[in-house]
Amino acid sequence: MLKNLKVIFFSPLRADINHILSSTKVTTALFYFFIAWLTLRVAYGTHGVFIRDSLSVIAQPFNIGKISLLSYVVDFSTAVLVDNFFIALLLWLIVGRSRQIAIRKFFLITLYISTFYLFCLSTKIILIHPINSLKFYNVFWYGLAADATKLIITILNGYVFFLFNVMLYRLVALNKVFVFFLSIGSIAIAAKLSNVLDAWLK
Repeated sequence: MLKNLKVIFFSPLRADINHILSSTKVTTALFYFFIAWLTLRVAYGTHGVFIRDSLSVIAQPFNIGKISLLSYVVDFSTAVLVDNFFIALLLWLIVGRSRQIAIRKFFLITLYISTFYLFCLSTKIILIHPINSLKFYNVFWYGLAADATKLIITILNGYVFFLFNVMLYRLVALNKVFVFFLSIGSIAIAAKLSNVLDAWLK
């Protein structure tokens, strides 16, 4: 899986996507996604940002100080089901079922892409402290470092979206424009559903 992540990230146009998806176990992909998710949560935790306890009565026995373990379980489960499996299900229903492509392959694509995205976001969060510390030494270098970081993260996020399109196109072998709008639509619908769930859990 780690080798596949490197191949997809650094050589997406030469990667044999179908072979990678066929040889990757879902449990392995979920493990790496969990590592990426945990890295992000630890990065947020260093800034004092924790998941709010929205299930106070039920979650209380599982609390460690101010941290609600059950809320983290719910957050991870939502990330897997909504941000990954739901998108995979949408893609499979729209193009996969008619072309007899297993939903497992769409699920693996979303897990790969989510893993890349979470690591990019974690990098941004981790860099906040050292960049902010430059404020006290030199405002110019602080502004330059902040702008450069924003630019790099924006480019990386765009690249991750590009990887999503490449993997999806290689799998379904349909019109590139159709694949592009399909990827945007599926992400937008999943984001809307995620917002609805967040509002419901609060």
